[in-house]
Amino acid sequence: EDGDGSPFNSTKPVNAGFSKQDFRELGRTNNTEAVVDRNIFTACMGGLICINLISIGLETDMREGSWPAFFSYFNGMFLLAYVAELVLRLLTHGPDTLRDKLTALDMVLVSVSFVERYLNNSGFARALPAFRLLRVLRLLQQTKALRNQRELWVLVVSGNHAILTLGWMCLMLLVLVMGCSSFTKYVIGNSSAWNGTMDPMIPHEPFESFDNHEYFGSVSRSFLTLLQIVTLSQWGDIVRRVILVYPWLFLFFLCFVCMTAYGITLVVISNIVEDCLAAARAAAETELELERETRKRFGDQVAQILRMVDRDGDGELYDEEIDRALAKTGLRALLDELSVPDLDGHGFVRLFDRLGSGTVGIDDAIDGFLVMAEDIKPKDYVKLAMWTGNLLMRAKALSLKVGGVSEKVAELRVTLEKAFEALEYYQQTRANAELRGRAIKEIRNSGPPEMPKLAGWKPPVEPKFPPEDQAKVFMNFAGRFLGVGSRAPQPGELSETRRGGAAAPPPPPPAGPPPPPPPLP
Repeated sequence: EDGDGSPFNSTKPVNAGFSKQDFRELGRTNNTEAVVDRNIFTACMGGLICINLISIGLETDMREGSWPAFFSYFNGMFLLAYVAELVLRLLTHGPDTLRDKLTALDMVLVSVSFVERYLNNSGFARALPAFRLLRVLRLLQQTKALRNQRELWVLVVSGNHAILTLGWMCLMLLVLVMGCSSFTKYVIGNSSAWNGTMDPMIPHEPFESFDNHEYFGSVSRSFLTLLQIVTLSQWGDIVRRVILVYPWLFLFFLCFVCMTAYGITLVVISNIVEDCLAAARAAAETELELERETRKRFGDQVAQILRMVDRDGDGELYDEEIDRALAKTGLRALLDELSVPDLDGHGFVRLFDRLGSGTVGIDDAIDGFLVMAEDIKPKDYVKLAMWTGNLLMRAKALSLKVGGVSEKVAELRVTLEKAFEALEYYQQTRANAELRGRAIKEIRNSGPPEMPKLAGWKPPVEPKFPPEDQAKVFMNFAGRFLGVGSRAPQPGELSETRRGGAAAPPPPPPAGPPPPPPPLP
């Protein structure tokens, strides 16, 4: 075998022959996959089987002339192709071929067809190779377009569970029908109520004639009749004739039909539906897990690039670092594989920044890559509602704070306006105010000026004796005249009274009767 890996360019002598291992290598190309295991080979054999089916159908109808001999040779060629395929598989894989169930089925079908053709030629086993179309199912499973169809996968998986469900249903139905068959045999089959009703010479009313021995004469006949009732195939004709004689058997047939035709059927359908739903959920979870694994693999590659551009190595990336990674590495292609929008460094940080710190952690970015493609779940709506409510509460609190700040700013504005007005007025009246201040200071610091002397003015002459108080003189006269009091007021007391002071209180009256008035002169 030379460098290109082709076994046909081998330097082995031609007359040396090929061993069994060499022949197996001939069935391979570039030592990768055997020819009999390729999809194209399986597709060709499936097409060949379809053509064989068409020829078998034509042979069944065209029995005149030379057509039978033609189809005999034609079908012999198909049988030879099937045998050649099995030989190639045995030579390629050896005894391991029998481990494949489909290949073992092919060997049985082809062998029966071969023996039937050369021993009996009756045509019974001629169509058996048609069952080899089951191998095409493997081709469908290996096809990428159909392998990714979740509905097909759910159908196959639920079909396996449905077979088990149908098996248990058949067992339950068998036990129930066998028990009821014994009952109907003794009640209906051994009854003499219909004796003579099958005589054609005697007229009968509708539904009176009934052959109970034909339908319920034995357990096996009762079993078949009850199976007919289970399938609801012309069961009314049988039940009407029985109820006409035994009306109380209506309850028996009602319960039997509800339990079998409806009850077991609904149970089977519900189990199949439940299996389909479970398979659909499992398929969805599997697809999601595969997608998460794929995204995680791309996310690890993105993490390596982000760690390379992280300058300080703290795991937090800034806008400039993301822009440098987008410009100098293959980060953009990996982000496209992860379905990340085409953003610059600032947009990337805003997309994956959970805390609003202006930076994004590498782990936060990887987690964002993983959950970006997932479906929205009810808990996500709950989180979104909670975050929205939190933001609304923060916005309301911020609006209150902004309102308070705006009021303080308005007050400060009014104060500043008045201060600036006062400053402007001060600047305008500064010169006059300084002049007035200096004048007031000068006046306060200087003494009073001397009065000017008028011409001809002389100072008044002071009296030698002070002037006598006229009020004091009058009061002394009145006291002496009226004779009131024991003594006259002193000059000092009168002067205090004149100056506005409080007068001295009068002396207390003497004890005893008042003295008589003095005699008149």
